[in-house]
Amino acid sequence: MSETAEMPDLVSAMFSCTYEHTLDAKNRLFIPVKIREAVGETFYLFAPPREKCLYIYSPERWEEVARAVLSKNDRNYERLIFGSVIPVETDKQGRVTIRADFCKKVGLKKSVTIAGTGQRLELWDTDTRNKELERLQESADLYADIRF
Repeated sequence: MSETAEMPDLVSAMFSCTYEHTLDAKNRLFIPVKIREAVGETFYLFAPPREKCLYIYSPERWEEVARAVLSKNDRNYERLIFGSVIPVETDKQGRVTIRADFCKKVGLKKSVTIAGTGQRLELWDTDTRNKELERLQESADLYADIRF
């Protein structure tokens, strides 16, 4: 088998989308069909330390992350990570409810953006994400060696 044949189909495994939506008064968020098809009707929201967004993981991807965490054999690390993740399930309208403490931790207000970042999706407050993208644009020369 050639080296190329052994490589996973990276393009189909990557998330490269952006959706803007609104949180309702009960912190419910509509999850687009394409995302539900990719991550399932039940998936994981993770509030990573030192981040301004939530990560969205499919059950399969979260299992990989969880195994990596457990392989460290560090109870404090496990507490930090596993105490910051929740499974969520879409309702009949395709919405999930985001816990208030998760919204507060990353500053989710009314307007939110779901953005693909390769191997995961991120859920941002739209204003916060826009500011972060502006900041990244200012340092875009750091990535000048990447051919697009």
